[in-house]
Amino acid sequence: MFKLKKGLILILLLLMGYFSICFSQEPDKLSPIVVNGDKVEYFTELNMIVAEGNVIIEYGEATLTCDKITVFTQTRDILAEGNVKLIDETGIVDGSSAFYNLDTKQGKIIEADMKIDPYFAVAPEAEKFPAKFILYDADITTCNLDKPHYHLHCRRVEIIPNDKIRAKKVKFVVGNRTIMYLPFFVQSIKDRREGSSFSLGQSKEWGPYVLTRYTYYLTDDVRGTMHFDWRENKGFGGGMDLEMLSENFGSGLFRYYQVNEHLRGEGEVSPVFKNTVRYKTQYRHKWDEGNNHLIMELNDYSDANFLKHYFYREYEKDAQTDNYILVSHSFPSATLSLTLSKRLDQFYSDIEKVPELKLETNSFKVMDTPFYYQNQTGISGLTSRTAYTDVDEDTVRFDTYDRLSYPFKFAFLNLEPSVGIRNTYYSKDKNGEENISRSIFYSGCNLLTKFYRTFDVKVNSYGIEIDKLRHIITPSLEYSFINDPTLSSDRLTAFDEIDSITKQNTVILTLENKLQTKRSGESVDFLTFIVKSPYDFKQEGNSGGEFGDLSFDLEMLPNAWLKFWSDAQFDFRRRSFRNANFDISFPLENDGKVTAGYRYAVGAEDKDSEVFTFGLERQLNPKWKFRCYHRLEFTARKMIEEQEYALSRDMHCWDLEFIVNSKKKKGVTFWFAFRLKAFSDVGFDFEKGHQQPKT
Repeated sequence: MFKLKKGLILILLLLMGYFSICFSQEPDKLSPIVVNGDKVEYFTELNMIVAEGNVIIEYGEATLTCDKITVFTQTRDILAEGNVKLIDETGIVDGSSAFYNLDTKQGKIIEADMKIDPYFAVAPEAEKFPAKFILYDADITTCNLDKPHYHLHCRRVEIIPNDKIRAKKVKFVVGNRTIMYLPFFVQSIKDRREGSSFSLGQSKEWGPYVLTRYTYYLTDDVRGTMHFDWRENKGFGGGMDLEMLSENFGSGLFRYYQVNEHLRGEGEVSPVFKNTVRYKTQYRHKWDEGNNHLIMELNDYSDANFLKHYFYREYEKDAQTDNYILVSHSFPSATLSLTLSKRLDQFYSDIEKVPELKLETNSFKVMDTPFYYQNQTGISGLTSRTAYTDVDEDTVRFDTYDRLSYPFKFAFLNLEPSVGIRNTYYSKDKNGEENISRSIFYSGCNLLTKFYRTFDVKVNSYGIEIDKLRHIITPSLEYSFINDPTLSSDRLTAFDEIDSITKQNTVILTLENKLQTKRSGESVDFLTFIVKSPYDFKQEGNSGGEFGDLSFDLEMLPNAWLKFWSDAQFDFRRRSFRNANFDISFPLENDGKVTAGYRYAVGAEDKDSEVFTFGLERQLNPKWKFRCYHRLEFTARKMIEEQEYALSRDMHCWDLEFIVNSKKKKGVTFWFAFRLKAFSDVGFDFEKGHQQPKT
């Protein structure tokens, strides 16, 4: 029994020894330490190497140079002295001395002087970790001069290369003067978007105002921005933005902003303490994971004019925002989606979908036949709501559309005839009649072909670059016939295009001309010109068929730097153009650019609108740059709608720009902008004007 126990203990010890050998890494299995210097001594018994004079040590991706070094080969610790320079994947660090471990990549640098893009930093002491640095009583800046124009003095700063910096007890110093104190400061290195800013100005509507923005990071995935604003004629305002960028939860943006208006100024007599609260609340989210997708947008405002008065650029893009949630799942041959859309503010007219469920299949081949089938099916709870009233119209709609096509090739023609049928059920029509249905029959045919020819042409003069020319002509025809719906659209509320379908007998004719050439061995579309027009065939009660608007699209690239594009619509009935647009862009020597554009459109009551735009950017010398923009409207009075001039000065680590902007009926605005080159969207603006500023 005793012998058996001794045997088991011996086997156990052997196994432990075997596993300790397997899971341990002997010193000679590690990466070798290469030490070069004018004098190198090896102390085998002490497991130590000492080198002096022009010392260079390489280990993995790290390179270290110094005047003297002591290397402990067993622990992989090193002590470097005199003109120390450490270079690895995190950056470049200089110092008077350093204690560093080659394996853990941790250590301490004395009198550190470091370059970690885009920052320069100096500190009496710095701690290095595998993926970050911690500096104490440090000065950091993006200015590369020995005496920088500005710097941030930080009691403690954490620098994570290619990610962010975190600083505590910060002084913002310009020259030798401290101009701002911050309890903490966070700046993303990889995120160069607009961050902290401070603006002073004056406008006709707001009066004198102060706008401040402070950006911070709650976590690595959540970025926050606080707003604290004051406007003499309106009162105090402020809010918060929270932005999330997460691999697991997608991207989200929450915004809340509120103004407590006291309505002073502009001749209004109102008590200072009579506050009118105006606000906006916004949330947007997008998430994708494999075949699952989610998009949502929610907007709530105190009144219909809030965006116009305080966020004019948002108002210009979309005066009325939507509220919806869209969830979808993609199958190999179909897409299933669910939409919820709800009006949140009574001062908007909107269409609600509570909910809308759709299944849309891709066109797929029917078994072994030459036919292809496609289906769209959806059920919707629809409500049309009118602004400022309780009037609404609602229905439940079930709609299905089936399409069968037969693509084939006949000689040089690609043909695709098709037939389809749409069946739609409504719980009621606009007159209140319940349980009604509608059927619509579709048919059509698509035709397409191509012709091409290559010409041996070579031109390189007068700004035109051509190396052989390939001319491709692509005529196409799309015929569509829709039979009379069994239920007139006049009886239906037009929630969307499905409810507005009427009889149709139309063919769309398209002719595409393309010229291709080669530049630097690559194919380039030298010229693309597309002409398109629909033709409506004669229907009952009409004297004959007629063409619709003739549209033109032209894009030309005569060489690698010149671009010209245009589009227009010609009205056959009026025998004149409905609208036309022309744009051209080309660079200038010494870093400059010229852009020009022309817009023509026929407005209400056949009043023509003609607008000409012109832009110029020019580098005057290495320090000064000029740009201007003009927008002229050729009405009866031929007035200049807008003009803007800007002069910028390169101040080494900063750009100073002086801008003057004038708009018709809005007045003149002028401001100074200081922008940090390393973070071009971060700066301080001092603005004065007589119009509502672009916030």
